[in-house]
Amino acid sequence: MVLKVGPMSALVFTCPSTGRDIISGINTDLESLSHVQQLPVSLFCPNCGKVHRLAAKDGRLAETPLMRKQASHSARV
Repeated sequence: MVLKVGPMSALVFTCPSTGRDIISGINTDLESLSHVQQLPVSLFCPNCGKVHRLAAKDGRLAETPLMRKQASHSARV
């Protein structure tokens, strides 16, 4: 069985105290992320110095050069 996986990207959250990005160190793709939306993620936040407990669905995938290229191509089609 071969799984087709989209581009991998860093999962990024927003610090609830400062509004700044927290890079989680988790790399995933949109398909995989859709299967773990309720998964709790505990992150130390370098912005405010606290540990935040968030759900995976609260994060977003960081844009990669490949994603920008695909979006640009889709916009032209």
